[in-house]
Amino acid sequence: MPEVVAAPWREHYPPSVPRDPSVPEITVPRMLDEAVARFPGLVAVSFEGTDITYAGLRSSVDHVAVVLSRLEVRAGDRVAFVLPNCPQLVAGMYAAMRIGAVAVPLNPHASAQQLHDDFEATGADLVVCLDRAWEAVAEARGGTTVRAVVVTRLWDVLSPRHRLRLVLTPGSGRRRRRVLRAKVSSLPADAGWLSDHLKVAGRFPPRTDVSPEDPAVVLFTAGTCGPPRPVTLSHRSLVAAAYQAAWWLPDARAGRETTLGLLPFFQVYGLSLGLNATLLLGGRLVLTPDVDPAAIVAALDGQNVTYLPAIPALLRWLVDRRDLRAYRTTALRSTLAAGGGLPTDVVAAYRQATGSSIAAGYGLTETSGLTHAMPLDGSAVSSPAGDLVGIPLPLTDVKVVELTASRRRVRPGTVGELLVRGPQIRDVQLDDEGYFATGDLVVADADGFTRFVCRIADVIRVGRQRIRPGVVEAPVVALPQVARAAAVQGYSSTGAAVVKLYVEPHPGAHLDTEMIRTACEGSLAPGGVPAEIVIRPSLPVTGTGEVIRRVLRDERPARGRATKDDSA
Repeated sequence: MPEVVAAPWREHYPPSVPRDPSVPEITVPRMLDEAVARFPGLVAVSFEGTDITYAGLRSSVDHVAVVLSRLEVRAGDRVAFVLPNCPQLVAGMYAAMRIGAVAVPLNPHASAQQLHDDFEATGADLVVCLDRAWEAVAEARGGTTVRAVVVTRLWDVLSPRHRLRLVLTPGSGRRRRRVLRAKVSSLPADAGWLSDHLKVAGRFPPRTDVSPEDPAVVLFTAGTCGPPRPVTLSHRSLVAAAYQAAWWLPDARAGRETTLGLLPFFQVYGLSLGLNATLLLGGRLVLTPDVDPAAIVAALDGQNVTYLPAIPALLRWLVDRRDLRAYRTTALRSTLAAGGGLPTDVVAAYRQATGSSIAAGYGLTETSGLTHAMPLDGSAVSSPAGDLVGIPLPLTDVKVVELTASRRRVRPGTVGELLVRGPQIRDVQLDDEGYFATGDLVVADADGFTRFVCRIADVIRVGRQRIRPGVVEAPVVALPQVARAAAVQGYSSTGAAVVKLYVEPHPGAHLDTEMIRTACEGSLAPGGVPAEIVIRPSLPVTGTGEVIRRVLRDERPARGRATKDDSA
């Protein structure tokens, strides 16, 4: 019998957040159907000046579902989508899920080799790709299970009125046409245009029995500690994650919210916080295929955006640009930045620029979305930022345990591994009590407010010391010349374990290793001072802006070279 967990964090929920809600037993497409029944004439998706209503979106979903069925896609088949955030991706993913297939959204900017690896890892049967990605997909499919490819253009979903405007607009209109209507000379026999398939397909997909327990989507992990892994998520877990995100928005108004869909749908935050939560609420999803500062500010200014799912790196990028500094909206109420803590200077600058309430959140691909977030009712403003990622969301239980075989709970304020359980966490390996081990070290206080420390795999071992990367990085990132820093496991020429530090300066900033070493020596114990400092123009990062430490770590020397301290 699962243990009963005290939940003191509920006392800190904003008044509009339910304490003991329930998640309906439905599939992801059924969630869309319910929004269509309530708001058929409201706009569901806005893209490049073209609006698609909820009734129109469901019609597109059904139409694409017929296309997939005619192409012999069956329940359980994997349909890969190599598309940016666009109407075809929304309709395609929901269409695949409607007929019991599994949607696999992939990075449209990935190389042919990366796509090949992704097709192999997921067992993709059919690929729907953008015309700009066709050459990479054609090269990538060789030797994989992909049997057919469907190609589409962004131009195809534009309204006739907007197409005409782009045709008649010189300069900028011509440049935009080149982006929206890329040139593809010809397609082989086992590939075809989505627009051609739609012309001959009916609009009534076959009835398919799809259960909430069935697989719905495959997403890849970020790959910060190891190579990205495919994670299969069920309808039930994705529906739960969408409800939890929607509940967390203060005073969310069904049918009246507008979301700026910047985060890519091939990542869990974009899918759950952006796409699914918005359609659950009957909101309007504004899509931009390119993450461009001018386009972002124009969308915030002209689309009356009320909700922005983001990542800390994106917000840092925005506040560092002049585009946002002169802009302040009265419509934008909530910004939820998942994927790590929020630097205090970013919180202050962003709130001053936009007037939006802003809070950090935490979750993993395996958790289908968030498990923690700071309150978004304004109380988060007075809370310390930094690595504070919030309290458990409704229906989420947590515990922090020792890194020992006993797995005993640690006292509040003590570092331990975070374990989580809830309806959004059902498709991964769980312990006997239903908890998922996140692999993350955190510190939680008595009320459940949780501070991220680091990934367990990122802890640096020097002799008998266990050094957290953030401790080493803190005095370095405080230097105004530094954009990023990453402390990782290193080894000396004799094989001894040491701290190795990589630093990325701000563009044009003067930075040398002596400046960095002086900052470290003034703040760190001797064992934590980096033995090697490497300055690079840029550090490798994931799509959420996290440094990919695994590619920076030194390989462990062969046993014959290991020192006594290193083997301790």
